[in-house]
Amino acid sequence: INAEYMGARHTLQRDPLLYNDEITAMLGAKPSCLGLLFKHPKLAYALLFGAGGSAQWRLTGPHAWKGAESAVKRVPIPMFSHAANVIVCGLLVAVLAVLARVACCLMV
Repeated sequence: INAEYMGARHTLQRDPLLYNDEITAMLGAKPSCLGLLFKHPKLAYALLFGAGGSAQWRLTGPHAWKGAESAVKRVPIPMFSHAANVIVCGLLVAVLAVLARVACCLMV
């Protein structure tokens, strides 16, 4: 475990989202945003740009929760970054469209 901050009063501090991702990856419960992008794009958007609630680690894996998807979608997305998120999503869709065209050209 890499320490992000070491000080006299703080022995070890880590980003809780990264730490939870690391632990749940070991347990097989970390959600795959790339896999969800094609099956559930709204859920993938909520995972990528949302505030990161605890329900996101209950989507898959052992002891998955059926209500996790609706709980993740209810987590608010910060409005100050919403415009940037829309731009990033638009660019992602454009890149995927180009990749799909390239793949179709390679198949011919």
